[in-house]
Amino acid sequence: IHILETNKVAFGNTDGRFQLWPMRCRPFASTEFKIELELSTRGADVFLIHHSFEPQRPAARFIHDLRSGLNDFATLPAAELLDPDRPAGRRLRQLLENWQAERTVSENDMELLHSVGTLKRDGAADRVTVFNPLLSNERQDHRRRREGIGVREYIHQVADAGASSLVCFDVHSMGTLSNSESLHIDNIYPTDLLIKAFRDDFPNYAEDFVIIAPDVGAVKKCDYFAEKMGLPVLAAIKRRDYSRPNTVAEVILDIPKQYRRRSAIIIDDLADTCGTLERVIQVAVA
Repeated sequence: IHILETNKVAFGNTDGRFQLWPMRCRPFASTEFKIELELSTRGADVFLIHHSFEPQRPAARFIHDLRSGLNDFATLPAAELLDPDRPAGRRLRQLLENWQAERTVSENDMELLHSVGTLKRDGAADRVTVFNPLLSNERQDHRRRREGIGVREYIHQVADAGASSLVCFDVHSMGTLSNSESLHIDNIYPTDLLIKAFRDDFPNYAEDFVIIAPDVGAVKKCDYFAEKMGLPVLAAIKRRDYSRPNTVAEVILDIPKQYRRRSAIIIDDLADTCGTLERVIQVAVA
């Protein structure tokens, strides 16, 4: 009731709907930024919606845009590309400015920490709940050698910034939920909703589909889907080249004859570049 009344006073909403609160991240030329609250949050119960990931890595997007954006100037000498008074130079400058505006996961997460601190300590919000659907650092949830557990440090930082709760979506490891004593973590499970939607779209799916786990880590999640849907499960074996990041050296997948004419549902528990999914698809259709 308090939130609805606050929305009514601030925005004139009388239909019970919520409106996004005005909040600004103001950048500086030095690449620093500051958070500005455009309305008072004193005593408010704030839900902060945050997404750590850009649609694509800044460098990868820049290379793509550079190739497509400068294609018309491919035969020009480099001097014209560097001349800001020529069309090619102006286009290159525009691409550089767009690329500079791209954000990394670390930059987005730092904005989150600043935002929570601003809301809690400067804006005097009563409580801040962070809604972060795709939790960053999730693949860093266990230790293989002498290495840090990144998701634990991230959760501690969110708690230290002043957040009361964290809501995330289908975490990679349930152990993530016990990484903080002061921050309450809720995990939303999408499985039943996905299965219902699939059954509605494919009512005769039982004889037409097979579930494939792209690696050993995804087998447990695939087993859960298979049990709920009554479908067989196949598991691929993935060998990584750990000398290079995000590199799959080999994928082994044996599809029994009775399943070879079926369509495959491939369920991964975590995807970064989706390189594993791509390799498994290539092997499955070969």
